[in-house]
Amino acid sequence: MVKKQQPVQTISSKKKAGTSSPSATPKGMKEGPIKLGRKSAKNDPVKIGTLSWGLQGAADTQTEDSFVASLKDSSAALGSCDLIVAAGLTLDRLPDPKKVLLASKNVPVLFEAMSGKDSASWYVVRSSKGSAETLLSRSAQMVVTSADDPKNYQALGTILSAGAGVIEFEGVDQKFVLFICGENNALAYGSQKSVLIGMPKEETRQKQTLALLGSQWVVINPSHNPYWPQAIPMGFAKVGAIKTVRGMVGPTLGHLVARSKPSRQDAKDGYKDGSNPPASVIHVNNFSLKNTKTHNFAAVGFIGSGKRVPPAFESGVVQVAGADISWRATSFEVPAN
Repeated sequence: MVKKQQPVQTISSKKKAGTSSPSATPKGMKEGPIKLGRKSAKNDPVKIGTLSWGLQGAADTQTEDSFVASLKDSSAALGSCDLIVAAGLTLDRLPDPKKVLLASKNVPVLFEAMSGKDSASWYVVRSSKGSAETLLSRSAQMVVTSADDPKNYQALGTILSAGAGVIEFEGVDQKFVLFICGENNALAYGSQKSVLIGMPKEETRQKQTLALLGSQWVVINPSHNPYWPQAIPMGFAKVGAIKTVRGMVGPTLGHLVARSKPSRQDAKDGYKDGSNPPASVIHVNNFSLKNTKTHNFAAVGFIGSGKRVPPAFESGVVQVAGADISWRATSFEVPAN
């Protein structure tokens, strides 16, 4: 992609005074697997677009207007995608799905929005039978840091067993599985036992989770705050390499795909419980306006190998209510089968 020539300007990530209170997830909307059609041909790679925002500080919320304006301005870069994955700059309420699809050129969009006073959920807007609709993908993030209570890891495994956060495309064998932000800590690249820390203990749930993670699958990992400073304690080693006195560390999400530490002498990949490493990982994050080194890590793809795919970003700035909204967008092609 050819980068637009607008400068990266300023944006406040804080919720503005006077914005309306968040809307709850509509009654009767349940989290679960979502099936999407495709713009690309049957045997062509699945094209996943990413959209990130420039932050002055920590990610907070954004309005429907800023979200829709960013989608519209980036549509030249993302309009041919099968799905757009938005980084975690939470909408302060559920947006009008018609406005979202009009801005995205009818490309489905995965995003986070407030679902209550102190809670946020992940949704997909798609077109179905000519109408725009909003579907609930995941109702809450279960794991935030590697030090979380083991019960949180178990809760994530249980949610996956029910198909929550799973996105499927027509004619595609691979399943795309949502791991929200710090839930990437639940992916065990070096383990011998299982790809998932927190595999359900209950037999039926375990079989359901293994049916998902023992198949061909891809990680979709939208996050909220840039890994800055680019250091191990900040999580940067998940997406980048860090030089230490003991040698290079990371990128661990790349190691997960490559399976640089096989679980068995006779196996290149796979785990003892029958789960498989993901075939690819797509990580999308916001970027810091103060630290340009974060810009090229607004999206990271490990597609079929542990080597990071250099993303070709497009960038732009839109004005909403007198504020400059900076965005970066790119796309990755994931083999369909």
